[in-house]
Amino acid sequence: FTREINGHTVRFSPKVIADWDADLKRMTDDGINVVAVFLNQLPHDAKNSDPLVHADTDIENAPFRLAAFNLDNAKSTSMFVGALSFLAERYSRADKKYGWIGGYIIGNEVDSHWTWHNMGPVDMETLAQHHIQELRLAWLAVRQHHADPGVYLSLTHSWARPNSRAELKNCAGKDLLVRITELSRAGGDFGWAVAYHPYPQNLFEPRFWNDQMAMF
Repeated sequence: FTREINGHTVRFSPKVIADWDADLKRMTDDGINVVAVFLNQLPHDAKNSDPLVHADTDIENAPFRLAAFNLDNAKSTSMFVGALSFLAERYSRADKKYGWIGGYIIGNEVDSHWTWHNMGPVDMETLAQHHIQELRLAWLAVRQHHADPGVYLSLTHSWARPNSRAELKNCAGKDLLVRITELSRAGGDFGWAVAYHPYPQNLFEPRFWNDQMAMF
């Protein structure tokens, strides 16, 4: 449960991994294709100087204590890559001994970054420049072990406008998707994909055919 990544030691909890093994093996044996949502949950005593915490995360005000990943230094990047590499190595085995993970969603609803992927109040360009690094490093880490599991950009159910009007806390999903595509191509395109949340306009009203903002 220890890996050396770019000269840095990354350790994993045997108890946590044993719990994941049990759950993933059971679901895999039941024919479920598990897709993991890879989140950066802030501990109660988090500090911006911690290696896993993005330097600009608003720790006190992040609504659900979910942060963007810190990729600003070699140690932090090694921990990010090491975690994904470990998961892919363990849960992409041909014999599926510990279960199978068929894809990795990196962060959650990053177009509503203040709520779900907090890196402080930032414009869309700053968000996109950071998230394309997260996606690319995740894809490379997973591809070291298997070609099939996908790496996904997660977006809210909004499209042509932000999920809310709070400036520097949200952006339109369509705009972010276009910019991520441009940055991917500029840096050497890779096989990322999209996990778009197909929610109705009102999250508490499943009759989506009554939505007023969605065109035919």
